Amino acid sequence: MGWFGRKSELYDWQRGPQHWRYTTDDRPQIYLQQTYTPVAGMKRGSISESNEPNKNTLDVTVPVDLSFLDLFRGRTPTERLLLTVYERKRDNSVVRRWIGEIGNVTWSDSKVVLRHFPPSASQTTNGLKECWQKNCPHMVYSAGLGLCNAAQETMRVNATVSAVSGSVVQSSAWAAKPDGWFDGGWVQWGEGTAIERRFVIQHTGDTLTLMTPALLPVGTVVATYPGCDGTIDTCINKFGNWLNYGGFPWWPTKNPMGNEAIY
Repeated sequence: MGWFGRKSELYDWQRGPQHWRYTTDDRPQIYLQQTYTPVAGMKRGSISESNEPNKNTLDVTVPVDLSFLDLFRGRTPTERLLLTVYERKRDNSVVRRWIGEIGNVTWSDSKVVLRHFPPSASQTTNGLKECWQKNCPHMVYSAGLGLCNAAQETMRVNATVSAVSGSVVQSSAWAAKPDGWFDGGWVQWGEGTAIERRFVIQHTGDTLTLMTPALLPVGTVVATYPGCDGTIDTCINKFGNWLNYGGFPWWPTKNPMGNEAIY
C-alpha cells in the first residue's frame, strides 16, 4: 500500500547533530530528504493539551532491541534527547504533532517505554534567586557578568583511562592532584559528534567514583574538570578567583540584635 489513502507517523529523536528516525509505517518513509525506518510494534500514548504542562507527557513504546536504545544500555546520556513527532496525512502532507524531550526510560523484557516531557514543563518551575550567604552561589565556571568566570580550560586535566569498573575509573593523571581535587567536578569525552559527561562524587589517588557508570574503553582520553565547594578558601587557593567570589564569608553567624525578634 502506498502513502496515499492512509496515515503514518514519523519519529525523529535528536541529540545535538545526531538523529534517529523511525516510522510506524511498514515501509520506509521519506520526509525532507531524510529516511524514516519502519519499526514494528512502535506506538505512542495519547497527546493531551491540558493547562498543566507537567501532565502533557507523551509515552512512546518501542521494541527492546531498537538500536536507538543503545544510548541507554548501562548508562544515561547527559545531552538532551529531543523528540519531534510528525504525522503524514492521507493527502501526503506532513504536520508536526508534538515536540519534547526524554525524561525517563522504563525497561521490560520485550519493550521499553520512553516518557517525554514538553518544553513548557520546565518553564513552570520557580527559578532560584541569589541569597545573602557565606558560601558562593555561583555555578563553577559559569561565565558572564556577576558569575564565577573561573578559567575552566586552565583547570582542565587530560587523563588516559587505565581501568574501568562500573562507576569507578582510574588514571595516573589524577594521582598528581591531592585527594578530593575533582570532587564535584566532571569528566567528559567525545562520543561520535556528541559530548558525554559524568559527574565526580569522590576523588582518591588515581581513582574517581562517578555518579553514573561510564562505558569507557581503556585508553580513552578524557578531560577532567575539578569541582568547587563554594568556600572562600577554595576560591582563593584552588582557582585564584576570589575577585569573582559571590558569597559573604564574613557574614556574622550570631545575630547582633539578640535572639528575640525586633518586630
